[in-house]
Amino acid sequence: MFTVDDFCPAVFCDDILVSFPFRLSYQPYCCGDPNFNLACRSTDQTIINFPFSGEFTVDVISYSPRYLQLSQYCIPERLLQGLDLSATPFKPLYPESYTFLNCSSETNVSMVYPAIKFICLSDLNFSIWGIPTIAYNQSSSLSSCLEIAKILVPLPSPNWPTYGFDDIVLTWEQPDCQSAPCNYCGSSESNCQNGNGDGVDGECSNLRKKKKGLSTSTKYALIFIVTPIILILVLIIICNVRVHCYDGRRGLQHRPNAEISSFIAEPPVAPNPITVNGLDGSSIEAYPITLLDENFKLPRPNDNTCSICLSEYEAKETIRTIPDCTHYFHANCIDEWLKLNAACPVCRNTPDHDPASLITSSTSSSPSRPPQYNQPDRCGYPRFNLTCKNQTKPTLTLPFSGEFIVENIDYLYQSIWINDPDYCIPRRFFKGLNLFGTPFEAQDLESYVFLNCSNGAIPKQLPQVRYISCLSGETFSVIAIPANRLDEYRSLSWTCMNIGKVLVRPWDPNYGMRLTWNEPADCLSCEIGGGNCMFKSDTGLDIRCSGGFSS
Repeated sequence: MFTVDDFCPAVFCDDILVSFPFRLSYQPYCCGDPNFNLACRSTDQTIINFPFSGEFTVDVISYSPRYLQLSQYCIPERLLQGLDLSATPFKPLYPESYTFLNCSSETNVSMVYPAIKFICLSDLNFSIWGIPTIAYNQSSSLSSCLEIAKILVPLPSPNWPTYGFDDIVLTWEQPDCQSAPCNYCGSSESNCQNGNGDGVDGECSNLRKKKKGLSTSTKYALIFIVTPIILILVLIIICNVRVHCYDGRRGLQHRPNAEISSFIAEPPVAPNPITVNGLDGSSIEAYPITLLDENFKLPRPNDNTCSICLSEYEAKETIRTIPDCTHYFHANCIDEWLKLNAACPVCRNTPDHDPASLITSSTSSSPSRPPQYNQPDRCGYPRFNLTCKNQTKPTLTLPFSGEFIVENIDYLYQSIWINDPDYCIPRRFFKGLNLFGTPFEAQDLESYVFLNCSNGAIPKQLPQVRYISCLSGETFSVIAIPANRLDEYRSLSWTCMNIGKVLVRPWDPNYGMRLTWNEPADCLSCEIGGGNCMFKSDTGLDIRCSGGFSS
């Protein structure tokens, strides 16, 4: 345990100032936040390591305003491999969606679009371009190009770059320290440490003092001054109401009988009902729900407080995620909210829903009609919700990876085959397949290297090589090789460009990929015995087996 005597000076790695919340590996633990660890290489490089995206070189750290400028050779390649910031406190400062295209070498996309050519990914026979998705309309001028992926790019400025992605810029919200760096770990006068000196909570101690509120004497003074004023105002309002009511009764008493009769006979005009649009129960249940175990890990570690009840998430609690924006809350909190308001409480975005799934609550007494095509909530287990969007195959929505069509469900082996709606699963691998918040698991993960090759440069059949037709074009082919077999095909490096190395699940071009599930566990023995799993009662998650040998 470090004490107040542990000195935390501001240090430099090359010309980068490292101060709280950042710390170098040789500094005391309390000098920085554990999510902001840096390494200083012998080459005078400042390195940050993201758990799911690897190492980047730190070029600039700005503490006010807060941003982090990172670089690495061929940033577009790193983006194609997937920039996963879910286990870090960082997020893009200027996020922009870009569409990556693979075009023939003679195509000049920049003549039509505000496009960027990625030299480090291009070759003599093909070129890789990036176009802001908002400006891309798939015109005929790009007939020789094939879309590879849509990627959220952390731009270095709010303007579209014209030369390339040489660096990316990220920012952070917590710890929220806006004053000078700390001097001593755990010092009661330090600016960015907590009272225990562990430097984890990141709240500025001098700001904490300001947050203690008003002194006791000031509070009593306000009570004695404000309370009489409020009482006087209340009495004035009551007197005005009584006077108006008395005048109204006198006016009615002095009207002629005929006038009173017409007044009574005249039908009252109903005020316009005030409506509030919420979601019905089945639509709410379609949002993914996650049960937190003892060693739970949240998608965003710093987002550990429910924005509705302001309580921290704890083990054995359930959280529900809004797929469109990926914000999550206590399930019981967000369920009550969504019954009254379909918008996310944090970002206020309203997900796209069929109008039939919206409940209209109003001052009138007309009942709302629930959608007829949805099954009752108790027909399925939580987090196994499917939708049918007027197509032949149902849709499964993964909270952090989007929508997939369902090719097949095997209840006996508890597996589901899902596919990309455009039947291009490899493209989804590049975007990153995140199964957090779902009951599903992927087996037999394997690392593949994706190569972009000129047509005719590779034999028609090579062992262990996957030809990705949905990513290939007329003049080039995209292939995937197991990373552990890459040395056997080193000759391809002369005619092929390495697009990226991706951790993939086994997939089939026609059926997509197979996921499995283990909950509810008792259903496996039931299905083996030829029965059907269902809930024991109208409440709770306990199940029973109906029919078969297990009944």
